[in-house]
Amino acid sequence: MRLARRAQALALTLLVLCAAVSAQTLRPADDPRNTAPTVGTGGPVGGPTGLFTIYDGSTLRKGEFTFSIAYSNFDRDPGNVDITEVPLSFQIGLSDHLELFFNTDGYRGVKVNAPQNLSSFYLPNTAIFTSRLLTVTAGVPTFDTRLQSGGAIVLAPINNVVIGPSALFRPVGNQPFVQFPFVGGSAGNFQNGFAGFNPRFTFTLGGPTGNNAGGSNFGAAANFPGIGSVFGSILPGVVLSQRLVPATLTTSAQVVPATFTLAPTYLPDAPFISRLYGESAFSTFTIGAKYRFTGPNNPFGIGLIPFYRFYADTPDDRNGFNQMQRGAGPGSSLGDFGLVLFADGRLSRSVNVSANLGYILNSNPRSELLGDAVLLDRPDELIGGVGIDFPVNEHFQPIIEVKSVQYVGGRTPNAFQNNPVDFLAGVRIFPRRWMGFSAAYRAHMNQQGGRIFNDRGLEDFPRGFVQSQDPHGYIFQFWAGHRNDRPRYKVTLEAKLDTKRSVKLPYVPEPTNVPCPAKISAEAPACDSNSDGREQITANVRYFVAPENDPTKARDLPQEDITYTWVVTEAGTTNVSEAIKIAPKGPHTAEAMLDLSGAKPGNYTVTLTADDGCGISCIVPIDITVDRCPTPPPPYPLPTPAPSIECPPHRYFTPGEDLTFTSSVTNSGEIQRLDSGAVLTYEWSVENGRIKSGQGTSQIIVDTTGVNLPIRATLRVGYAGRPECPVGSDSCTVPPPPVGCWVYDKFVDIPFNDEKARLDLFVVELQKDPGQTGYYMSFSGFGATGVDKKVSAFDRYTRGINYISETRKYVGVNGVDAGDSPDCFTAILWVCPAGAKTPPPTELNNKDVAEAMKEARKEVGSCGSKPLRQPATRAKQRQVKRKSRRAKR
Repeated sequence: MRLARRAQALALTLLVLCAAVSAQTLRPADDPRNTAPTVGTGGPVGGPTGLFTIYDGSTLRKGEFTFSIAYSNFDRDPGNVDITEVPLSFQIGLSDHLELFFNTDGYRGVKVNAPQNLSSFYLPNTAIFTSRLLTVTAGVPTFDTRLQSGGAIVLAPINNVVIGPSALFRPVGNQPFVQFPFVGGSAGNFQNGFAGFNPRFTFTLGGPTGNNAGGSNFGAAANFPGIGSVFGSILPGVVLSQRLVPATLTTSAQVVPATFTLAPTYLPDAPFISRLYGESAFSTFTIGAKYRFTGPNNPFGIGLIPFYRFYADTPDDRNGFNQMQRGAGPGSSLGDFGLVLFADGRLSRSVNVSANLGYILNSNPRSELLGDAVLLDRPDELIGGVGIDFPVNEHFQPIIEVKSVQYVGGRTPNAFQNNPVDFLAGVRIFPRRWMGFSAAYRAHMNQQGGRIFNDRGLEDFPRGFVQSQDPHGYIFQFWAGHRNDRPRYKVTLEAKLDTKRSVKLPYVPEPTNVPCPAKISAEAPACDSNSDGREQITANVRYFVAPENDPTKARDLPQEDITYTWVVTEAGTTNVSEAIKIAPKGPHTAEAMLDLSGAKPGNYTVTLTADDGCGISCIVPIDITVDRCPTPPPPYPLPTPAPSIECPPHRYFTPGEDLTFTSSVTNSGEIQRLDSGAVLTYEWSVENGRIKSGQGTSQIIVDTTGVNLPIRATLRVGYAGRPECPVGSDSCTVPPPPVGCWVYDKFVDIPFNDEKARLDLFVVELQKDPGQTGYYMSFSGFGATGVDKKVSAFDRYTRGINYISETRKYVGVNGVDAGDSPDCFTAILWVCPAGAKTPPPTELNNKDVAEAMKEARKEVGSCGSKPLRQPATRAKQRQVKRKSRRAKR
């Protein structure tokens, strides 16, 4: 009844979908790729549009449908099982993005080539061809080889007090035939399998126990004493080989397992198969949907496939379990739930890549005859694969696939679990777009035995294990249905760009070698720029389909799947310009932003290529002329500041007084003209003194307290905040007061007017320091002796002192008659600071005097023998003048 209700709901759903046929998105007429349903089997379910077992990114368009029948042969392990299925499927496009499908197995045949490797052949209602120990005579065993129950490792049966709930070796031929559901039947007497057992005593097969004895769709399996394994489930562990333990004085000979498994070993596709060749039909049903997220014409397709799989044959009754033992399926009571992510990319017109990743949540088989006990905790399935198809033309399509199934999740342990990897290669042929057939070779790449690329030896498998052989399989498929008509329509893609444009960019500042440029420069030439370097380009695109015989009936198509590609080249060439950068707003948006900031003047071509991913495209160019405003001349360099320090008016300083140093920048006017915002910095440094105030300004005051050395002030003038600009400097030195008398001036017999000029400067120097004393030291010339010479020397310094005191009104100069001079008359003016000793002795051999006289005589050269002129009276002067006039006449 449950199957009937499910079939009725499925038929109603398909009837509703068949009525949903209206306007569709048409495929391009020149696209060689066609759609066909998948075959599936061996993991992925069949039915959705795709390749052989890999789902591609296509869906049937609205109103399209397909019927499919296939013949699939493939191998599975453990058990070296050869499975043949005839899947039937139906698909219909509900919209351009949504496709619904239904799938069932019209026929299923399962051939087991290595039954010794499967726990299902060790159930109480199953027998295998094997050997049993009969007797041991003189140490030689006798075996009975025939069809009988095999040796197994089971959970200890009930009504025993010796072993308890633990693993127990069930000897060959021990288990009597007991029909499903097994509970209450005889478990045999375990003779020759366990020493000391009474051959007349028999055990009983127990009912399900454990946490899931009452049933759970996704939990662990129940425990079955005498039937199943110690790990749970109704399947026992298997014994691959046995050995004989000889009799002793206290024990009889017995057979014990040599290689065995405590956990069961089973085939996930048919875990309860117990026929060497079992057949079934219409036992598995799948209904699902395929939804594509991207547009139908997008070259990249991505979407999801949810589906629900349920089974007609379940272990609720003896007939259902019998079908399961024929290989009808796992008998899940609730059904299985799957979700597959698919994606594909149209690499070119004739190459398409598809990839799948999915998860199938499998529920457990539960039996109503056993109180809904869980017979087996089935594993979940993680499926994945990649396929490549090559639509050479609309009639021929080669296909290559690699697919794997990983058994994951909580499950009953599988001692010989195998995660199959399949390789498929074949072709599809389309006599018409709505019908076709395919053929493919299929290989199990990792079977438990001799492999195609790795022939593993017996040493890799346990003793008694039967290796798998012949991993080859095949697929044949035929389908037919309805496809929307394509040849009568033409899909057109048009794009238009702006007309030729001219862009004038602002000038680009060129690098300058001026290390310290001024803010002003020569005026830039007049230039009206019409661009800041960023230009937006927008294409007007139309994507439409129209009947070939009536273009006026065009209908616009969605543009979200159109891909736009932009390229900038130099005009007249195919050279891609690296100076112009182009940034599309998006791969599916007909807008782009040009960055012309780095472009040189010249002509460029911007080319737009629009492609719908199905073989229809258009190419549109636009020319752009780039010009640039001329670059203004470089800025002027700022000159080096020229500071000048004005020293204090003192010839020397007096310790303790404050000295003022004042500076000025002689070219400050030129600096301000070039850069009105230029700010000068003043950096003073002083040797042998302390800056009292004014640092950072044009004037400083220096404290000379305790200083007896020359004071040197140095000034550096630069530009504030501009370390790269030049720096000017100047310095000034003021000596300390002399410690003794020093020669201020010296001269020989010169005119009195010249002498007065020198005496004026002498007075000025003395007035600088009121504490100073002046000395007028005179020497008579020509070796004269007597009163005349004395009077002459005396008159000379007396005349000078009188001039100083009477004319210059300065008192403080003393006269010194220094005596004879061997040559010219010589006068030496001395300055003696306060507290200094008087001038040195007047002897001519004194070093200071000798040097002073030598320097003074350089002015007139040798004096010769000319006598020293004596002061004359006015009358005598008039007489001399008259004689001079008469001589001239």
